[in-house]
Amino acid sequence: MTAIFYTSNPKDVYEFEWIIENFSLVPKVIRSPQFTPLPNSHAKWFIELKMVDGFFPSDGLFITAFLEMSEREFTQYTINSVFHFYSIADRCIACDTSFHPVYSSYANMRYALNVKIYIPKSDWAYLPEDTLKVKGKLTIAGHKINSIINTLRALPAPPVE
Repeated sequence: MTAIFYTSNPKDVYEFEWIIENFSLVPKVIRSPQFTPLPNSHAKWFIELKMVDGFFPSDGLFITAFLEMSEREFTQYTINSVFHFYSIADRCIACDTSFHPVYSSYANMRYALNVKIYIPKSDWAYLPEDTLKVKGKLTIAGHKINSIINTLRALPAPPVE
């Protein structure tokens, strides 16, 4: 029997826009609507934003992005994530980029994307109607593993002497 395994590194790109209304009233953790970024996949993904006050609540807000999956279909891949935070009038307030390998772990379905931004309270004035727009792009690579298995006929047994 012979087996050939190879991994191709396609790059599936998923772009999204998420509008958060009443931003000043959102809880400390908020999840995006579910999405399916990979073709022919059944897994549902979510973006989760965790918000933590600055050193003093009047300073501003630290926002960290996480990725959550409802199920895992692949064992290893990498995600390049780009997040931009805009006012509803499309004024960029903050942005961050990260490159993050994701490995299979059945205990963990939540991954930190290493996207961390800080929005000072002074920039909240640029959020008319108290609305924050999050635009993101996830580039997912290395998630397609192919295998070819050929069954060879057994060689004849050597003659017994």
